[in-house]
Amino acid sequence: MKNSKLIALIAALLAAVLCFASCGKTDEPTDAANPSETGTSTEATTVADAAPATDAESAAEQEKAVNVTVIVKDKDGKATEFKIETKKTNLADALLEKALVTGDETEYGLYIKTVNGIRADYTEDKAYWAILDKDGNMLQTGASSTPVAEGDTFVLAYTPADAQ
Repeated sequence: MKNSKLIALIAALLAAVLCFASCGKTDEPTDAANPSETGTSTEATTVADAAPATDAESAAEQEKAVNVTVIVKDKDGKATEFKIETKKTNLADALLEKALVTGDETEYGLYIKTVNGIRADYTEDKAYWAILDKDGNMLQTGASSTPVAEGDTFVLAYTPADAQ
């Protein structure tokens, strides 16, 4: 019985590490957002009709605000919905801009520790904030690597390490 709990804990820890590692470094600059909301965001470039975006097109795209929905599921499973209007290009910057989250900036991006005042710090609470799509599937990117677009819905779910 003890061994199965240990194996489950190791598996959960490995899953969390792999989730954060999947947000690995790229040659593109990353944002430098931090919990004090003084972060910067990187310019997003898009490809339209296989033609590279000009600086003017990139600047215009960044100026356009998008509306996204963030659903926070706390440790009791209670869901709270937040509507966010932002000009930020990634989920981490949008969440920090609205002071919905706090966390630490790591080499992989923002490690979310607190959402809507609820802490899930893996080292202290043996829990973490999973980022899910609207269908409940865990994202393969971290908050700093997840772009936001008009109408997107994200779920931030409090996840105990021993959850299966």
